[in-house]
Amino acid sequence: MTRPTWEEYFMEIAHLVAKISTCLRRQVGAVIVKNKNILATGYNGVPKGITHCGE
Repeated sequence: MTRPTWEEYFMEIAHLVAKISTCLRRQVGAVIVKNKNILATGYNGVPKGITHCGE
């Protein structure tokens, strides 16, 4: 097994974060990185108070 590059590593994290999205049709994850340190992660979803795609 080869060690992933930093870019591959952070993209895998973004894919993992996308899995908790409340929108089932288009799951998007994001990772903000500076100097190889993760500053923040985020994912898409429906606005507060609106039923999400799975319901």
